[in-house]
Amino acid sequence: MNIAIVFAKGPEKGERNINLYLIEEHPVIYYSINAALSTKKIDKVFVGTDDKNIAEIAEGLSCEVIKRPKELKTMEGAIAYAGREVIKKNPSCKNLIILSGNNSMTSPYLIEKSISLLEKRKEVKSVITVWKARHDSPKYALMIRNGFLVSFLEKDTEEDVYFYDGSVIAIRSEAIEDECFKDERWWSKLPRCVPLVRPWPTGRDIHDSYGLSLARWWLKNAPVDTAGEVK
Repeated sequence: MNIAIVFAKGPEKGERNINLYLIEEHPVIYYSINAALSTKKIDKVFVGTDDKNIAEIAEGLSCEVIKRPKELKTMEGAIAYAGREVIKKNPSCKNLIILSGNNSMTSPYLIEKSISLLEKRKEVKSVITVWKARHDSPKYALMIRNGFLVSFLEKDTEEDVYFYDGSVIAIRSEAIEDECFKDERWWSKLPRCVPLVRPWPTGRDIHDSYGLSLARWWLKNAPVDTAGEVK
């Protein structure tokens, strides 16, 4: 059994809920939920949230809701909690698919390919969608030291650099107990993880008006989704 969990936190006090912004007449969270529901290999879809409006949308789309406890302030804690709850309710769950509620660039193709990779390669415990850095590589980065700009890297590197694109993470169910889910940068420390490399740059989370504009463009103009394994 493969189960997807879409995570969507409610807004901080005084802020608007980015997950409920409308894109093409649908709230942002609709796109991750719909991608999961449209994936043939997904058996159930859950939504983890602390927000009543998000929960109502999830239930309206036939998803089960996992209420996020108020004391859980971090994403890694919310994932570990929801993952355990899902497995408790569904002991036959083999793989968990972790999706963000504020990302409209997730597709059934990506989810399907992530699951297939776990099925094909038994040594792999997790899969993450990424893009390969170009001009956003750390070798082009600068920082301020003693009031002046200096290179971020002390030594140049020719190695390929990848960024998590915020779209899909697939893990084997037992990996929910991994130590990575106690770390703020949990996605960079997933066990035995392999990438699915998407075209640059994709999968941007929506946090502001720029992200909304990019999401609208993507939904109207993006080419057929693609992602490749690193050999």
